[in-house]
Amino acid sequence: MNARFSRLCKPSLFQLYVGILLVVVAVGADRSFDFTDEGVYYLSAINPSDVPDRQTTYFYIGRALFAATGHSLLLTRVVIASLLLGSTLLFNRGATAFLTAFAPALKLGPWLGVATVAGTALAFSISPVAPSYNLFNAIFLLAATGLVLRASALPRSADRTDSLTLLGLLLAAALLVGLDFFVKFSTCAVLVGGLTLFFLLTSRASWLRKTLILLAAPAVGLIVGAGYFIFVERFAVWRAGIGGTLSGLSNGTYLRDELLRYVREIQTHVLETFWAYADVLTAVLVVGAILLCCRSRPRIQRGLAAAGFAIILGLFAISPLPAGSIHLNGVLGLRLHLGALVVLGVAVAATLLVRKSPSDRSFLAGAWRLLPLVPLFAVLPYAGAFGTTNNINTNTIYQFGPWLALIALATGILAHAWQAAWLMPLCLLPLIAITLFQSFTGYWLHPYRIPGGRPAQTEPTLIGAPAYASTLRLDPASHDFIAATRAQLTAHGFKPGDDIFAFYNLPGLVFALGGVSPGHPWYFSGDQRSLDLDAMRVSMVASARRTRAFVITNGDVTSFLPRLHAAGLDFPAAYHRCGESLKNPLTQETVEVWRPR
Repeated sequence: MNARFSRLCKPSLFQLYVGILLVVVAVGADRSFDFTDEGVYYLSAINPSDVPDRQTTYFYIGRALFAATGHSLLLTRVVIASLLLGSTLLFNRGATAFLTAFAPALKLGPWLGVATVAGTALAFSISPVAPSYNLFNAIFLLAATGLVLRASALPRSADRTDSLTLLGLLLAAALLVGLDFFVKFSTCAVLVGGLTLFFLLTSRASWLRKTLILLAAPAVGLIVGAGYFIFVERFAVWRAGIGGTLSGLSNGTYLRDELLRYVREIQTHVLETFWAYADVLTAVLVVGAILLCCRSRPRIQRGLAAAGFAIILGLFAISPLPAGSIHLNGVLGLRLHLGALVVLGVAVAATLLVRKSPSDRSFLAGAWRLLPLVPLFAVLPYAGAFGTTNNINTNTIYQFGPWLALIALATGILAHAWQAAWLMPLCLLPLIAITLFQSFTGYWLHPYRIPGGRPAQTEPTLIGAPAYASTLRLDPASHDFIAATRAQLTAHGFKPGDDIFAFYNLPGLVFALGGVSPGHPWYFSGDQRSLDLDAMRVSMVASARRTRAFVITNGDVTSFLPRLHAAGLDFPAAYHRCGESLKNPLTQETVEVWRPR
């Protein structure tokens, strides 16, 4: 079966599989528009001057990409999905080259690629396919890691062509990591340290060559930084944003507090996973102890191992964990994959202890470079999530491919050690199928903040100002909501490009109407600190602009009124309501449109 699957996954057919996944994403690309997160990404790209928080400047990349696609939302979504899948192919190519060079006996190629792509597909299940910092960060992370893996796999050679290839791969990786600094500097810092250490430990190049190449890498950073400050943003503006944030992190307790929070979240997630799979792990240890007693009888040991594996797989299959939508199940949906990693990790450790074979010893002696590869794959999803204000376990989904690659690697080691090729399809096919089902469910049936899912998106709706308008299909309620809001605004003198304060959580509506959100792209209701920040942002808008802006309220904003008055916005006394109240199609909150008197 493994040989048959390998023939099915020749490069051309494997690319066809990836193409089919891209087609599924593209078919749904003209369906839905998110009124929250997606609106922020496009508002920031269209009006970067109204983004006061510069901890990330991803929106400049989004701005360039949006312009390159002719301001087409549909084409932008397809391009971003293509970039994410393309970066996954780079990662898979690098990982395959590394394993082929240092562990050829595993023959993981087909399984590694299919598993990695399935892991990446999960990113489409939890957020809009949009020019977001999370997706840009995942693209840079996966592509840079793949290039470093390929560079590490190159043979030791004095040939000039090989030297140039090595230098080109590492400089390209350095360029991607440098760009990631402006998207998510926390991930960039982890990548610089992690990938540099990995290359130094695993590359077969001479230490002199490694040193010379590493000295050239900072030059790439200087070029990226100089180009950014010359063509994108002045250094003073950057310093007030990312630079100021870095200074605050180094001088305060915020970084320590965040790291402690991440540690607690990961500990809780891992401990709960151990508890959920306690029966499976117990079975692994018991089977391992029995096999250790039969160490001198390899034939009996193999038979018992097969029977033990069947028991373990059965216990794993009946574990009461969700296999549905990642979006609906959150961290619980991820526990299935973490559980597989834990169980396979214990099984590999037990196998290395109880399996006594000269071929295995030879394999391990020649593949010691797998030791740094395992922690690299394990850490990468957390490296991409590092810096998030959400639960760090949930944000690993954006770059989940390395964990699926690690599962494929563990399964390959078990299959090789026990000379059981059937282990790989038996373990990986169900897990890959569940992962793709999770991705499809989250992307198609229960997409992020889209009422009714993508099948309900049927009504052609104009999104955006004429200069960057696109027609997408929305559900009837969302279509009517945008049409009614646009009609009220137009009847009272609104023109595309005019300012709209949306209090709260409707940046996507502002973008869909062709408006501009002055002072900040997303006025976000939350705790008292969020309200204070919103009031401060309103107060920083120029007085003439502030008093001319339309206002859209979503829900009860009574508690915010004193802050608005203090910020110089006399609402609602100085405003006239434009029409009847509307209903937010997602939250069913009351929405009202106001114009200045």
